Amino acid sequence: ISSGIINLLFDYILIKFFNMGIKGAAFASIISFSFTSVLGIILFFPLKKRTLYFSVPKLRFRVLKKTFTNGFSEMVVKLASGIITFAYNITMLKLIGEKGIAAISSVQYSQSILSSVFFGFSLGAAPIFSFNFGAKNYDRIKKLFKICIKYILILSALSFLIAVIFRTQIISFFLSKDKDIFNIAYDGMIIFSFCYLFMGLNIFTSSLFTAFSNGKVSTLISMLRSFVFLLLFIIIFPKLFGITGIWFAVPVSELLTLFISIFCLKKAKKLYKY
Repeated sequence: ISSGIINLLFDYILIKFFNMGIKGAAFASIISFSFTSVLGIILFFPLKKRTLYFSVPKLRFRVLKKTFTNGFSEMVVKLASGIITFAYNITMLKLIGEKGIAAISSVQYSQSILSSVFFGFSLGAAPIFSFNFGAKNYDRIKKLFKICIKYILILSALSFLIAVIFRTQIISFFLSKDKDIFNIAYDGMIIFSFCYLFMGLNIFTSSLFTAFSNGKVSTLISMLRSFVFLLLFIIIFPKLFGITGIWFAVPVSELLTLFISIFCLKKAKKLYKY
């Protein structure tokens, strides 16, 4: 929270009062990340008796290898994000020029806000699943799984409704209403918003398999939803449907991944006893 507030504050100061433009935004990001880095070092510095603190690590390569493998899916999501954004920008630039980039960027910003609910929920539930699986508390895993599925479905429906009903207000945060770019983003967001109906379960499933130390399935789901399917449809759909195709890329990617997520959940049910 403090990092976000500092970033916003210095964005405003450096861009508005110091006229630094995009350089000011970059410096604001550097300052905010530096602050949280220093804060983290102070919090975990072993001066007092703490529950968590820095110490000299013992290198255990088997554990390190397993950690890297299990966390690979999270790395894929971050790496794919940059590649997909680049692909979106290139495609939009070819279709309708710079206006298209501004339109798709505003919708992507709204996606990052709404999807954070799914990521936050899934990452919060993952350690509980992991702990109870290790402790062989299978009854708790079953109860928790049912609760999580219910909440994910509710959050998915709410996110979809918010994106559709309040799309004017959401897009207005990034674009002026009196410009053509606003209308492009407004029309596109209606189609794009369907992704929220499927996204939540995909993110939760990937996080769940990470919690069970099944990095292969977790990476598969992350790769398909955030890179493989998405990049494929960004290339194909615009050629078939024009600008409308670009808005369909994410919902269709999430929908196809959903079928695979459900298949993986059913197949692994006996193994993880949820």
